[in-house]
Amino acid sequence: MKLKLLIITILFNCNLYSQFGGPIIIPSDINGLNNIFSADLDGDGDMDVLSTSKTDNKIVWYENEDGEGTFSNNHIVSMNNDYGAINYVYIADLDNDNDNDIVAAYDYGLVWFENLNGLGIFSEAKLISYDVDRAIQTKAIDIDDDGHKDIVCSNIYNDSQVTWSKNIDGLGNFGPAQRIAGPGINGPNYF
Repeated sequence: MKLKLLIITILFNCNLYSQFGGPIIIPSDINGLNNIFSADLDGDGDMDVLSTSKTDNKIVWYENEDGEGTFSNNHIVSMNNDYGAINYVYIADLDNDNDNDIVAAYDYGLVWFENLNGLGIFSEAKLISYDVDRAIQTKAIDIDDDGHKDIVCSNIYNDSQVTWSKNIDGLGNFGPAQRIAGPGINGPNYF
């Protein structure tokens, strides 16, 4: 059954006594919600919401319009099927331009979407690596201490390994995936 509403519980401090409000219902047209992430995607200083849906393979984001939890309808980032099903997203500045980009882990590829103008307009998928097999989680961290966010990825199927891809120039150009652990480790899950 196709979801008509994406329900995300976002708690806001509603008074001086730290009592919290109830769930905020964000209208959506996605099918098979499997991941959410929150970050400022449009550079206005408040937290927006990003979601993925495995059944219809969408990555969408919802703008926090007033900073108090009034959300826009979804903005589609991708409905890409070139890399299999979407499993996980992570948000970080990968090209050192002071806005948040999106990293996406698919069944058969790891990609990123550049925030083109800092306002939440995203590029087409940019390949990081095909050297993943059903990636289940990814993070952007500076592995080699060069000031650039590299990509770490775990996958659990077939080869069960953890890899990292070096951000070569700090502009989002990545080297080949390098194995940190595996293959054959007992199911790296989430880190």
